[in-house]
Amino acid sequence: MITMNPIFLNLILPFFFGTVIGSFLNVCIYRIPKELSVIYPGSKCPQCDTKIGWADNIPIIGFLLLKGKCRACNNIISLRYLSVEVLTGIVSVVTMLTFGFSIEMTVYLILFYILLVISVIDIEHFYIPNCLIYGILILWLMYWFNNFSLSFSIESFVASGIFGGFLWATRVAGQLVFKKEALGIGDVWLGFTLGLFLHWGDAIIALYIAFITAAIYGIGGMLSNRLFFGQKIPFGPFLAVGVFIEIILETEIYHFIELYIF
Repeated sequence: MITMNPIFLNLILPFFFGTVIGSFLNVCIYRIPKELSVIYPGSKCPQCDTKIGWADNIPIIGFLLLKGKCRACNNIISLRYLSVEVLTGIVSVVTMLTFGFSIEMTVYLILFYILLVISVIDIEHFYIPNCLIYGILILWLMYWFNNFSLSFSIESFVASGIFGGFLWATRVAGQLVFKKEALGIGDVWLGFTLGLFLHWGDAIIALYIAFITAAIYGIGGMLSNRLFFGQKIPFGPFLAVGVFIEIILETEIYHFIELYIF
């Protein structure tokens, strides 16, 4: 009988799988804001439009062999491409180790992949495409049909209301107090859809993590003179971080709260 090495099965295989997905996510990140097809045509250099060969398209390895430059025009390839592939590989490993091979693993992996695309697009363009929010909603509906129950439905809708409702209230309060947009409407709709995947307590914790990490980033940026007070920063990535940490470390977070807070 053939047995799989646990290291290969639990670490190497999911990481490699993740990097392949990450390569496709890079295509989505580049093309969705331009309203281009993510399927056709094949990958090409954004600078000279030269088609990228299969060997140069191998995740991580292709970037390293090319030394971060296009083979045809020698223009620098953004480090974002490598970063997304590596990060997607890490997210895949962590998710697989947390949930094992299960429906939950599949659902959360797809959710995290979409959130990664949303995060990078928000960072680069300061907006969240509606099609990606619709994708999250469709994913939840499929999960909901598979796990339908009255209690599950109520819990999801309550968490969605808490998550999205708080962001909506923050947006309105910012407009009233500061006379300008404190949160984009895309962040609000993202909050409503993400809340569907959480319990009401999870929604509160995810929001807390999102706002804390955003505050740390903002304060750190101002102290290092990379940001100035009142500068607009994308909030989608922080929502993604909050949800990812809460879903992956849910048990540990609740244990910490029970042990040190209550």
